[in-house]
Amino acid sequence: MLTTDTSIKRRVSRLLFFFTVIIAGTSIFSSCSKKTEEGAVGAEATISITVGGITTEDVATPGGKTKSMSLAPQTIHGETIANRRVLKNGKMEMSLIAAESSNISSAEDIDLEAPIYDLVKQPSRYKQMSSASLNSPALSAVIPGVRRAMASGVKYWFVLKNRSTQAIEQSVQVVSGTTLKLDVVKGQYYDWYAYSYDNTDNIPPLDANNPKVQTYTDKPLLYASGEARVQSFQTDISVQIEFKHQLKLLKIHIDSRGILGDITDHIAEFVDNDYIKTGLFNVIDGTLGSLTTVPTTTLSMVEEVQGSHQFLVDQYYTADIVRDRYKFKVSELKIKLPDGTPQDLLANFPSGREETFIFSDGGKGKIHYAMVDIWRNITKKRIMQFEPSEEFSLAAGQIDRPSGAFFKAPINFGPGVECHMRIEEMSRHVIIPPSRKGEIYDYLEGDQYKYDPDIVIATGFANYDSTDYKALYKHLQRGGGLLLMASKDNGSLIEKHILKKIFPNSSNLSTNSVNEQPGVIFKLNQVDVNIQTWPFGDVRNRYWGTHGYETLYLENLSAADLNDIEVYSYGPVNKNNHRLTSISMFRHKKLNFFYVGDEGFLASRMTNLSAQDNSSGENPFTVNADLFPVPRRLYGRIPESSAVESGNLHGWSVQNSILFGNIISWLLMQSEYNGLEP
Repeated sequence: MLTTDTSIKRRVSRLLFFFTVIIAGTSIFSSCSKKTEEGAVGAEATISITVGGITTEDVATPGGKTKSMSLAPQTIHGETIANRRVLKNGKMEMSLIAAESSNISSAEDIDLEAPIYDLVKQPSRYKQMSSASLNSPALSAVIPGVRRAMASGVKYWFVLKNRSTQAIEQSVQVVSGTTLKLDVVKGQYYDWYAYSYDNTDNIPPLDANNPKVQTYTDKPLLYASGEARVQSFQTDISVQIEFKHQLKLLKIHIDSRGILGDITDHIAEFVDNDYIKTGLFNVIDGTLGSLTTVPTTTLSMVEEVQGSHQFLVDQYYTADIVRDRYKFKVSELKIKLPDGTPQDLLANFPSGREETFIFSDGGKGKIHYAMVDIWRNITKKRIMQFEPSEEFSLAAGQIDRPSGAFFKAPINFGPGVECHMRIEEMSRHVIIPPSRKGEIYDYLEGDQYKYDPDIVIATGFANYDSTDYKALYKHLQRGGGLLLMASKDNGSLIEKHILKKIFPNSSNLSTNSVNEQPGVIFKLNQVDVNIQTWPFGDVRNRYWGTHGYETLYLENLSAADLNDIEVYSYGPVNKNNHRLTSISMFRHKKLNFFYVGDEGFLASRMTNLSAQDNSSGENPFTVNADLFPVPRRLYGRIPESSAVESGNLHGWSVQNSILFGNIISWLLMQSEYNGLEP
């Protein structure tokens, strides 16, 4: 076969093209391999910056191992107790406590004394329930831990530095809750830095030639740093900032809630004036230096909880993170007891005038608490519990259910300095179940009468009759305490024999039992701050939930009688009928009386005491493994379309167990001061 010149040329051309493709392909492959490793330098990309939260500094020993404090004694709020000195005088006690914790507080915190949790945003609980098991991590909306969200609207400063040129390419103020996008070059390594004073004030621009910022005594300094690089196959990467506190917080408090005493006069001061210091923080290398003393002696103690004269605090952020001891002097401390009697606490505890609070160590991100806590050791109290349900422990009478276990646990109610409520002893008589009408009467006045109980816990049960409610009313009149929980009022007996007697100015008063199904949610009004915040937690502006199918409301109370109660909650937030004037929970100001419009307020059938049921409308009472009351997460029925909080599809965090602890503690204290005669 003859081959023409044209054919030869075509073959040569094809061979040349083939080898060119191979060579080019090899070059491209080599180039691609190199770019995959080093990045496509020069291409445009973006970095998206958001705030993840505030985390703790690692606690480490000099050897580099993580320090465990799990065996150290702790306060009720989880701070580790480094030192404690207890002074006693009769029934009164003064505890001088040096306690410490890691600081992950943020500007959105309602109460720095509350237990610290990491809030994890969940998908809609109503979509989870069909497939999630009881122990599924998806059901844990709150994980005890070392992280907290930063409040939206807080301002921080973000700096982006080119690692190759060492030039600061971006330096900008950002608002938490928004996403900052910055243009960058692919393949280039960047170092980033962020700092914040954890408030909404504008931050002065950072001086690139002297990148140091001032610290202050009245606000924290948060800081984070890291590196970023967009690779060739990416067009955007995310940087999530996890801030850490860089200063130490010294917090001093005087707390007289343990004796229900309003602090009327106080003078407290540092013995030395060089405890508090400011400094300059280098944003690039993360060091703190140039410490300057801020002379401070007299303390400006103010209410920690607005409206409470029983809990005073002062606090300072200091750049002196190494100091581990402070000496205080209290030259005046007077209170007024609930009955109006004045008390000079320093006359009762003269050795409490001066104290050196010694902590285990210092460090950035630590909180040092210098606590002066005043307690009255409550004498033995007799509790009578009419328990209609062994399964649910509706009157906290079953020790194999959460409410009963909580109420029985000595760590919660006991005589020791480690106990959350100081009481010598509780004699508990549980009637399970009230088997006939007239049984409450028999125990309080009739054939079964042996003594007058200091406190009665009862649910509005169908077996009660008029003699029972009359006996409960007489118990209140004698100074006894009563927690009454009711979902029905058969024959209007509660209305006739208790409510209309304690509310004489309300001729149109009525009880209204409404079938609303379990899991109805109520928001707590911010009232009674000394009860709603102590001793088991802060429930202000939070929620409680029903267990029963019906809610018993109090209607048509006159203005005069309204003045005699504190209304804890009105109508539901997840039902179309708002019932804005219907009262679902209240405390009487002149009687030792709490009313809850749900007989299942304390309900839980969980025999695994610290487990949380996966029901949305049953078992709202919850404790942890230490039998300490904790919120019941992801609770409540799906809100109806016109409900007050119709947009909440994640459920509510209900505080039934914490609120019960606070209520029963108040009833115990009242029985000590204004209760039955011995």
